[in-house]
Amino acid sequence: MKRRFPVISVLLISVLLPLLARGQTGKKPLTYAGKVKTPLLMTQNEKDERVPVEQAVEFCRAVQLTGTPVELHIYPGESHGTMMPNHQLDKLRKTESWFKKYLH
Repeated sequence: MKRRFPVISVLLISVLLPLLARGQTGKKPLTYAGKVKTPLLMTQNEKDERVPVEQAVEFCRAVQLTGTPVELHIYPGESHGTMMPNHQLDKLRKTESWFKKYLH
């Protein structure tokens, strides 16, 4: 079976989730958790004021309940943008590993 490219999931988290968190679409992010069908990699910064870490955890748990593979990595001390070089490198490594795992 051919796998779908997981850009949809990446787009959901990087673009749609922040909009939903700010109430710009009229629905909560959790509303869409059941629609995630591709493996999902989530990275979240602990002190992000636009997307609270609790929302990311809740969303991750909801996706897990559907059986869709999901990983959540939370970076301590970071706000909305990831500034610490060690966290930037870790995100790149985790993303590379995730793509190798799900894109054959």
